[in-house]
Formats: sequence, structure tokens, C-alpha cells
Amino acid sequence: MPNIPKHPTRQEIEQDEKTRQQFEADTLSRHSDVLPMGAARNEKGRFYGELIRGERSRNGVRRIGFFLVGFLICSLGILIVIDAGESTPMVFLPFGAFAILLGVKIIVSAPKRKS
Repeated sequence: MPNIPKHPTRQEIEQDEKTRQQFEADTLSRHSDVLPMGAARNEKGRFYGELIRGERSRNGVRRIGFFLVGFLICSLGILIVIDAGESTPMVFLPFGAFAILLGVKIIVSAPKRKS
């Protein structure tokens, strides 16, 4: 017995049309005029700006995160300064000092609450 193609019923056609319209509406509601790379660059800039200036209030998770980032930067600077002269050229000494100062600034500003 050959397979006879089944024609969709009116309800199935209406359901498919409704599903398509919902999909289009959902897609249009998620549409943004900001390019993804532009948004990523903007978020990166906002992160570094907040890390350095710290004007916005922070919750506990952000404070811990800022402390850890500051600790990592400070540790990197200390390693550069300790290693300067042994295997690393002395030219990198100012970069190590800058990293230490930046790390300390971030660590000090991490627990502060802004009003």
C-alpha cells in the first residue's frame, strides 16, 4: 500500500502560523542595534573604568572580585620587582612598580562603600 501524503488540517495550519508569529515577535524583541563587538568593548571599558575609579556602589561579590583582581595585579608586580636583575632586565622595574601601586589602589578601594 503506498503512503498517501497527509494534507494539514486548518487547525494545524493556524497553529503553525501562530508559532511562526510568536517566533518572529520573540526575535524582534531580542533585536538590538548595538553590534556584539561594540557591546563587548563597551563592557570591557566599563569594567576597567569601575575598577580604577570605583564610583558605583558594590555588593559583596564585587568587593571580593575587586580584591582578588587587585591581589593578582599586586602579586604580578611583586614578582616582576623580585625577578628584576636576575633574569628579567631592569627595564621592567617601572612596570612592576606600577603594577604594585595599581594593585594596592584596587585592594584599598575594594571594601569601600559608595553612598
